[in-house]
Amino acid sequence: MGRVIDEGDTIRVRTGYVPRPQAIAFHARSERYACLVAHRRFGKTVAAINDLIRACYTTPLDNVRVAYIAPYLSQSKAIAWDYLLEYTAAIPDIKVNIAELRIDFPNGARIRLFGADNYNAMRGLYFDAVVLDEPADFPASAWPKVIRPALADRKGKATFIGTPNGKNEFWETKTAKKTCQTGTEQCSKRQKQEYWISKNLMKQDAQWAMTATSKSLSVLSKRRSKGLITQSK
Repeated sequence: MGRVIDEGDTIRVRTGYVPRPQAIAFHARSERYACLVAHRRFGKTVAAINDLIRACYTTPLDNVRVAYIAPYLSQSKAIAWDYLLEYTAAIPDIKVNIAELRIDFPNGARIRLFGADNYNAMRGLYFDAVVLDEPADFPASAWPKVIRPALADRKGKATFIGTPNGKNEFWETKTAKKTCQTGTEQCSKRQKQEYWISKNLMKQDAQWAMTATSKSLSVLSKRRSKGLITQSK
């Protein structure tokens, strides 16, 4: 169980979390992107949730926002919500929003659970840290089009966690570096893919704009020829 220790000017909160030996290196990492591959019952979710809680107090920014994301919102709630409540219970003055699966901390930080099945619900938000649980089961557009851009301006961190299940996208992230400690190289590859996608989208937008302009000019020309529009002198 967690408890609060009053040290005069400082209040130290012990959440009750004791990392397993194999999770210590994960918590001690300094990389922006991390990949945690482990078997069932390893304790990935517990470690990830506590890592996000710590980020709420150690990220040197105002109004810190962190998120745990599972393939489905119902799955996110079933897997992580009870752990989140358990390990934040001892923190004074927190506000729990059950409807939004959200906890607000007294320093302005916020942690929230999301489901990748409705990844558009994260559009317009920013994140300082996210955990992607079983990202291979996410819709293909969730990471490159919504989640990663939400990390960009504040240089947020991302942790990919999961269990091996064939050569899928999570396997690609895992094998991006031989040591499987970070997904940096894979993310660099993703950045190139995202750049290519955004470049083509911009090209398509430009083509659409040119087409729309041509159509508009054509309509204006026809209306002028019919005397429906007169040019101002």
